[in-house]
Parts: sequence; structure tokens; C-alpha cells
Amino acid sequence: NSKIISIVPARVGSKGLKEKNFLDFAGKPLFKHAIEQGLRTTGSCIFSSDSLSAMRSTNQLSIEKHMRKPELCSDSATMSDVLLDIVQSFGLRDETVILLQPTSPLRTDADIIKAIKLYQKNHFDLVLSATETDNTFLKCGRNDNDRFVPVSDVEYCFSNRQALPKIYKPNGMLFVFKASWLLNNGGLRTNNIGMVPAERKYSIDVDNIADFHEAERLYQEDVLFTSSGKCFGH
Repeated sequence: NSKIISIVPARVGSKGLKEKNFLDFAGKPLFKHAIEQGLRTTGSCIFSSDSLSAMRSTNQLSIEKHMRKPELCSDSATMSDVLLDIVQSFGLRDETVILLQPTSPLRTDADIIKAIKLYQKNHFDLVLSATETDNTFLKCGRNDNDRFVPVSDVEYCFSNRQALPKIYKPNGMLFVFKASWLLNNGGLRTNNIGMVPAERKYSIDVDNIADFHEAERLYQEDVLFTSSGKCFGH
């Protein structure tokens, strides 16, 4: 079996909620929750940031550190750009990589383990977490010079909502892939994707203060996180 390694990215800048990756969430910064989860589930973690103070605050943790280049901290830099730089910097090739973004604090250890197993069992390029979403967009189309062009099968435009298939969208909780595949592919884009479903209420991607408070409330009150067999292991 190849080594499994987690990557936790946390840049200072953010368009929505200021410095969201570093906010104190139930007693510790969001990024530290993600790092500790990565260490629990994969045993090895790379923390990528442009924050020197955040880097220093992880000195007690047995992790690798990746100081983010300024050009990889801009709003235009993609996650693929960041991941490619990390993979190249650490010479990763055969490793299976798990991307754990700090803004998904309701992700459980079980979610990660399930995704790793799905990736190892199948021949997907990439495995991600996804949440069921409104499927009525299947009835929609775009206007192409006064012509209605369906976004999907035209049959759905004339179907009852109950007859429409379930639709899922990626929730950002986790991504699993092989380091060598990422390098050869030049990024995360692929049509060969495996999916681990996640409940909508746990799929909060913290982007504003309302998201943050709702996630923290669930984390502190939901039996999933407060029971003795805690999914986060704290």
C-alpha cells in the first residue's frame, strides 16, 4: 500500500469571512482541527499557509510545513495550483493525498476513511464528498439565440419533479487522489470521479459568519460530535 498523506491549506486572505481559516472554533483554530484530523486519519500531514504565526503555533505537532508563495495566495490562484506546488515541493509521487480544507469543520473521521476505501477499491482518478441538492435545475436551459437549449436531457423539462433523478454537488469536505496523477493531469479536473455522499446539515462550507456560527453550534450540540465515540476524536 502506498503512503497516505493529508494536506491542509490555509491562506490568510479570504474574500468572504476575514481570515476564516484561523478563527477560533470550539476552542481551537479551524486549521488546527483539520490538521489534527489529518494526523488521526492518515498519520502524516502537510500544512500549507502564508501565516508565520500559524506555522509557529503548530510546532508541537509532527507535521510537514509548506510556506505558500505569494502568487499562490491571491484570489486568482486555484486549489490545483496550490496542490501542484505542494506535491512538487515535497517530491510526492506514489502517495495517496487527502485534501482537508479547514472550512469544513463538520467533516468526520468516518467520512475520510470511507473516501479512502472507495478510492482504493475502485479506479477513480479522484474521490470527493458531495451533498444532495435541488434537482429542478434539470428542467432548465440556456438561451442560445432565442433557442431553448436544455442543460441536460430534454425529457427532464417535461417530467414531474418526483421523476427527476437525485442531483449532488461537491461540498468541499474532502478530495482524494494520487500525487502522480495530479502531476500528470496538471490539476484536479477529470471525468472519472468517485463520490461519498454527506448529509446536507453537516456539509457547511464556512464562507460567512452565519455559516461559522451554525457549524459551531452543530459541532457543540450534535450527538455526532458530543457522544463518547467522537468522530473528531477529541
